Amino acid sequence: FNFMKPKYIGGKNKDSIEFEYDSNFDLYLDGLLFELSKKEDELNYTSKIINNLEMKEQFFPAGFPSKKGYVSSNYGLRNSPITKKEHFHKGVDIAHKTETNIISLAAGKITFSGKKYGYGNVVIIDHLNGYTTKYAHNNRNLVKTGDIVKKGQLIAKMGSTGHSTGPHVHLEVLKNNKNINPNKFIYYKEKFSKKE
Repeated sequence: FNFMKPKYIGGKNKDSIEFEYDSNFDLYLDGLLFELSKKEDELNYTSKIINNLEMKEQFFPAGFPSKKGYVSSNYGLRNSPITKKEHFHKGVDIAHKTETNIISLAAGKITFSGKKYGYGNVVIIDHLNGYTTKYAHNNRNLVKTGDIVKKGQLIAKMGSTGHSTGPHVHLEVLKNNKNINPNKFIYYKEKFSKKE
């Protein structure tokens, strides 16, 4: 031991202060990086949720099948305009001029595009979760069987084919091949008055 050198005792000198500062700064950066990593995970999770919601919104049938028109006949019991006898109307009729655009309520796959007895020209679309939509009495269909369509895509033109008394689209919504009330899926805010 060299007793001529200063004794090593407790306390802070310049070097120890710099060392402590560097150490604290490293800890701060480590903490910041950890927080950023957590935030990134949270953002990724949020992004996945948003993407799933957007996906569900795309494939869930909702909206109005035409930008013009009005509901001329509702779902449920009614007197048939053809036979004049009471029967169950499986859909909702939206009436407007011939060749008015008909759009898909949701993304999906066209499982049928052609003529069916009573329906005239009809387009049938399968969506996710067992949902199916039908658009009938079309003047002409603009999609073919096997096509993939987006929500809001033009699929047909309004007409009066099949058992019909005037230009309209007959909309049906099915869940696992059973008809359900389309009123639950129609956004009436897009509905127009009879005068248009």
